[in-house]
Amino acid sequence: MDQTYSREVAARSRVWFAAFWARRAVGVVGFGLVSVIILAAFTVGHMVWPSQPPVEVIFWTWGEKNNVLLPALKRFNELGLTVTVDGRRYRVQARPVSVDPTKMHDALVAKFNDGTDFPQWMLGAPTVISPVNSGWLVQINGDIKQDIFQLDQFRPIVRTPIVILTYRGMAECLGWPEHPIGWIDIITLAEDPESWRVCPTARPEWGEKPLVAFAGPEGSSISGSVRQILHIIAAGKAAGELTPADVDDPGVRTLADRFQAIVDRYYSEAREFQTAICNGPRLVQFVPVEEYTIPRLYQDWANAGDAPGYEVVAIYPKEGTLWHDNPFAIPNVPWVNDVQREAAHLVEEYLRSEEVQARLMKSGFRPGIFVKQSDLLTPPKGLDFKQPAVILDRIPAETARAIQQTWKGDAGISNTALELTIPSRPSTAGQIRNR
Repeated sequence: MDQTYSREVAARSRVWFAAFWARRAVGVVGFGLVSVIILAAFTVGHMVWPSQPPVEVIFWTWGEKNNVLLPALKRFNELGLTVTVDGRRYRVQARPVSVDPTKMHDALVAKFNDGTDFPQWMLGAPTVISPVNSGWLVQINGDIKQDIFQLDQFRPIVRTPIVILTYRGMAECLGWPEHPIGWIDIITLAEDPESWRVCPTARPEWGEKPLVAFAGPEGSSISGSVRQILHIIAAGKAAGELTPADVDDPGVRTLADRFQAIVDRYYSEAREFQTAICNGPRLVQFVPVEEYTIPRLYQDWANAGDAPGYEVVAIYPKEGTLWHDNPFAIPNVPWVNDVQREAAHLVEEYLRSEEVQARLMKSGFRPGIFVKQSDLLTPPKGLDFKQPAVILDRIPAETARAIQQTWKGDAGISNTALELTIPSRPSTAGQIRNR
């Protein structure tokens, strides 16, 4: 009896201990699995939600491209994209600030030359600057006497050339599109006492003389570019070789003076001349604009259901024109650290993505990357993607400053036609790029 009882107790003990160790093993394994899951979740969470504070990209930008860029950057911020620098991950947030190029220039020059803090409304020191064209960056480099902008390192967000907008009938009267038309042709037509009477297809409603409109010279990128173009053409030398002495040469300044003398109307905002265009040729007939303006006009008219009954087209000046390249420029300055620079490059890649570029093309711009061109920018809309055939290079900063100071203001316009002799052109390597 005692032996039987002892054997039962021993058997029960073995079963109990086996069950105990089995449960303990399961517990250990379960604990391990839970630990692994928690660790994995922590690791993934750390990757998705960085422990580092978000890095802000203060983005000074300007121009009509902002109609697309601002909502695109809002979407960028919603995506929660990150960069990794030195093993640390940072979420990137872009903060766009609309700053016209003149204020960009003045704020940076004041910072470097006088130590002046950036105005509070600019949200702080910029990580990225995107004026309408790179010429502003050349001017800033020259005025602070430091190359904080390395222009050969910057890529465009979008591009648009300077063209001359006019009505289709007027352009055809001058031989468009079969025969190239240039700045001098427009000036000569306006100076001719016969004016429109020299054109066999001129219409009575055009009036006696061509009406030329122009952007107000103060702070206008279009105005500044056109004046530079006219000086380059008149000098007959490579743009990079143009000097302040050339600007002071009466033979060079004459072309710009002639153009200024034929201007009938100044506008401070694009909407002013767009409204005038809707009223037909009695107010505005020729006006230098950025190319995107023309498809945008057609879009606005279509959206409003109120087309003016006139077709407008682009003249690509045969002597040459300038690109407005809307660069994505990261300055080489102390306040832009490695993390901000990497974050800025992430923003740049997003803005140069096909998705964003497609929306910019729908607004009438040429893309900053190689993609199939939008149907908006086609000859039926008065544009030609094979143009411009002649692109002029940038001029030195000190020369640009000298040209800026030559403008007399609309009160000083003279109606006297001036003689112009265009010198024969030497080799212009570096000045002209044929597409």
